[in-house]
Amino acid sequence: MLVIAGVLLLAALLGASAGCSPKPPATSSPSSRLASRPASTTLTSPEASVRSYLAWTSWAYTMADSDLATQTMTPAEEVRVDSYVQLNREKGRVIDQRLTSFEPGEVTIEATRALASARETWEYRYVAGDGKRVLTPVYVAHYETTYTVVAVSPGRWLVERVDARALDGLK
Repeated sequence: MLVIAGVLLLAALLGASAGCSPKPPATSSPSSRLASRPASTTLTSPEASVRSYLAWTSWAYTMADSDLATQTMTPAEEVRVDSYVQLNREKGRVIDQRLTSFEPGEVTIEATRALASARETWEYRYVAGDGKRVLTPVYVAHYETTYTVVAVSPGRWLVERVDARALDGLK
């Protein structure tokens, strides 16, 4: 919520930096991104799908292009992700985020729907939309998340919904 993803993303949509504490930036240069382009996409299981979703969504947020992550999610989740990209564009910024800790929890599968829980830690910052300056320090956020993942065909799972709960207070 990578970058709220799905996790950090929910808090940001609400206009809050949920569970955030500033962290001294490693660099103030926007060219030193927290997020990086994912090497691949794996959608063969609910767990793999969640990891791909987080990686590609973080990259999409950094690049301000929600289409980059659509292969990992259903159209309903795509609307939410695109809304957050558009909100940041309107504010003249992008979110640059990185998942620093991912502790998978229980996964329950019933037919073509799965619930996958996790505990996540994210680092993120806002960068100007033109990519020329960093707008905030690096923040750290901790979440408990539940992903609803659906099988759209045999061996192909997509994230349909993300429910995130900040483990730290709201700032």
